[in-house]
Amino acid sequence: MAPEQFRGYADEHSEVYSVGILLYQLLTGSLPFDGPGHWKICLQHLETQPLAPSFLNPSLPCSVERVILSALEKDPGRRYQTIEDLLRAFQKALEAPTSFE
Repeated sequence: MAPEQFRGYADEHSEVYSVGILLYQLLTGSLPFDGPGHWKICLQHLETQPLAPSFLNPSLPCSVERVILSALEKDPGRRYQTIEDLLRAFQKALEAPTSFE
């Protein structure tokens, strides 16, 4: 769940967050948040920044990592505005020259 959903509201930004979680898991093989219980994981969604995806997958280009981390911003206003915006950014990141800053 997106952080704002724990506070009782959701919109398209929440969907962007969910897709960001999926991209993170698909490209690293791990969820960005894990722990010994549902509430611990919920708190991480609210308060903890995820581990950089490139830490788990060093072959991940920094352009792709930036897209994923932007989709996982805690503040919905700092995420992509729509799923289409996220998809365009992801496609552009995949087409960018590979760099590992």
